[in-house]
Amino acid sequence: MPCPGLGLKGVKALAGALRINQNVTVLRLADNAIPDEGVAELMRTLLDNTSITLLDISGNRMGPVGSKALADLLVSRVRRVVGEAAGQGQGAAWNGMYE
Repeated sequence: MPCPGLGLKGVKALAGALRINQNVTVLRLADNAIPDEGVAELMRTLLDNTSITLLDISGNRMGPVGSKALADLLVSRVRRVVGEAAGQGQGAAWNGMYE
């Protein structure tokens, strides 16, 4: 019998947990029947949870709302990394590490 996946209700519960738990680094949520609004909810949550370094949301039902939220998350992360590299953010301590 196929698993119905997380769906909207499950991803909302997961998003709530990720607001509290900042120690999770990997989220593999492929093929979990997450609808567009669930993807958007998860992406908005990840704007504040910066510990996630690997995210797999392939095979879900992401539409325009989830796609926009994912784009916003990616832009936010790029700005954070660029700011840190320029010495303007929390990661300024690693600025010369790879030189």
